[in-house]
Amino acid sequence: MFNSLQDAIDLGNKKNQDDGGVPVFEKRAMPVENKRSKEVKYEDVIWVTIFNKGDPKNIIERPMREYDKERWPQHWEAYLKNEEPPINGIPLEDFPQITPAERMRCKQLHIRTVEDLTNLPDAQLESLGGRGRALQKAAREYVAYREGVKVSDLMEQMEEKDEQIADLIKRLEELESGNSTGSNTKRRTGNKSTKAKRGNGRRSGPGRKSVSDSEDGGEEAK
Repeated sequence: MFNSLQDAIDLGNKKNQDDGGVPVFEKRAMPVENKRSKEVKYEDVIWVTIFNKGDPKNIIERPMREYDKERWPQHWEAYLKNEEPPINGIPLEDFPQITPAERMRCKQLHIRTVEDLTNLPDAQLESLGGRGRALQKAAREYVAYREGVKVSDLMEQMEEKDEQIADLIKRLEELESGNSTGSNTKRRTGNKSTKAKRGNGRRSGPGRKSVSDSEDGGEEAK
């Protein structure tokens, strides 16, 4: 259930919100006044500051709401571990077309990756100065180049796998061919031996004399 009506409204409008915003979670000491004694005490409350990439004037500060953890799970996990949130994309340090001053300006605007530059709305490119549009064009070309390199590497790996598979198939066919030839040779040899045995059996069977027996009988008669 929702803790308040505002949480329900925020969750209902979640799909319409700009998830490209950059959240910063922090714990603040917030004053809480006792209504009876008018005594002021302080409580620790987690706040979130949401920066809009490329627009330094569009900043939202408010107490954290439960759905913020689902909206920015990686940032929330980094906050719990007291770590820097992970960078999803190509870091600006790997972008050769950007100058050190432009890189610092981008970080001030919470633009941390080359992909952030490619998705920056036209209205916010002015925050980067006169080279904003040129930077965005260069960023898009660089991302396309990097993606092209990944695709070509993958295609090369697939071709190597295909060659290995073709080689294995060839070896299997050679083995099967050799086994088949050997079996046929054995069958032919076996058939000849069987025929020879059958022939000898017919010549030397009961009631029949072999050639040598006939010759011996003739000599004795003489």
